[in-house]
Amino acid sequence: MNKELGIRKGFTLIELLIVIAIIGILSVVSMVNYIEIRQKARDSKRKSDLSQIQSALDLFRADNGSYPVSLPGCGMPITGGSAVYLQKMPCDPSDLTEGYEYTTPASIPPCTAAYCLRACIENANDLQKDTVNTCTGDRWSYTVTNP
Repeated sequence: MNKELGIRKGFTLIELLIVIAIIGILSVVSMVNYIEIRQKARDSKRKSDLSQIQSALDLFRADNGSYPVSLPGCGMPITGGSAVYLQKMPCDPSDLTEGYEYTTPASIPPCTAAYCLRACIENANDLQKDTVNTCTGDRWSYTVTNP
């Protein structure tokens, strides 16, 4: 009966183009959200690493009476005498060859605390970022000082 009336089954070109456009828009939105979630995850890892280093520095100070002059490179242990305070110095999650910045008032004057630990975070909307940015590019500084 449908053949007699000239009705064909299937989709028109317009319908197919609309569906393809909707799928394209949804995939772009998903990709943007995925990238943002990965940035936030790396920033969370950076903050956790700084907290871990801070704990090791406090233990170092408790045993030695002062904070270390410098920190070892990425992947190396934080030691003092025969004690190991951190088995492996954390690396930045986006650059596994680079560690975090550690400064003292003697080495960098803007650091007025006993020490400053700094990471460059990717999320510019992070509420915990520094008020004055000291990182380059599209990253923001996040600094932790001794308690």
